[in-house]
Amino acid sequence: MDHGIQPGFGTDAVSLGPTDFFAQMEAAYELQRSRIQEARGAGRRKQPPVLSTPEIVEMATMGGANAAHLSSTVGSLTPGKEADVVVLRTATWNASPLNSATGAVVTLMDTSNVVTVVVGGNVVKRDGELVGIDREQVLRRLGVSANGLFERSGYPRPILGTWVSDSG
Repeated sequence: MDHGIQPGFGTDAVSLGPTDFFAQMEAAYELQRSRIQEARGAGRRKQPPVLSTPEIVEMATMGGANAAHLSSTVGSLTPGKEADVVVLRTATWNASPLNSATGAVVTLMDTSNVVTVVVGGNVVKRDGELVGIDREQVLRRLGVSANGLFERSGYPRPILGTWVSDSG
């Protein structure tokens, strides 16, 4: 931003940290504020600008679309663009009382607040559950896969191990 570049969020490496956008937005918010405190503590006259929560939400939506060169088709709810929509529950312990919508999204909410997700006009999550997915089967298959990776690699299993046997 100091050099006139519009930032955008994007995640792909679960080994580096949480990949959900709530964690990314909160990290950006906290990082920027820590940079300001660091500059003040060092006595620097020029300090980084304060990022507002609407600016951070913009980075996570249009900023990501711009960075991926997709802003003509995604990133905002605009006629003619693909309409991917996330509906958030605000009447929750972590987001109430709702005094600022963007403030709550950036600093208070997490994936547990996601109630409904519409991708390309299709509902893929409803009432907090993925549509058309057998959760137990997926979790079982993940456990079998993890067990197989440990066995084939010879890498020692974590103390707690995986939670499902290879027999499924």
